[in-house]
Amino acid sequence: MKNFDTVVLITENMQKALCAEGVNFSLCAFEDDSALPASLLPHGQIFYTGETFEYAHGQRPVYAEAGFVVKLLFNAKDAQALTRDGQMWAHRVRGALTIDALNSGGLAIVKRVSRVSITGVDVSNKATLSKMTCRLSVRYREA
Repeated sequence: MKNFDTVVLITENMQKALCAEGVNFSLCAFEDDSALPASLLPHGQIFYTGETFEYAHGQRPVYAEAGFVVKLLFNAKDAQALTRDGQMWAHRVRGALTIDALNSGGLAIVKRVSRVSITGVDVSNKATLSKMTCRLSVRYREA
């Protein structure tokens, strides 16, 4: 398994873990958040933001850090509910994206992921729609 394959499997495992929390993903791109059908809420997107690599002479194992952004759209009836839902989703995402969850599926045998760090969560509210952006870093052992 190549390092590219590891990052792809980590991304797929992130989506599976969030789906288990009730997040919907679609293959369609929506230019405007308000055009998103209510049946797809909460709606998630996962973006790869890059990596940092180690080069250690004569030392093994070598690790890399992959960066991701998870965007989540959700709705509520009023401002107080949006605030509570933002807090709830931040903790649900944190609880779902664990080392064990990311080491599942194709990574279950090799257990490459050794750390998941959520580096920040931002929530912005508009009327009855909120957008949460969660930045995270995933450390994995290179092949």
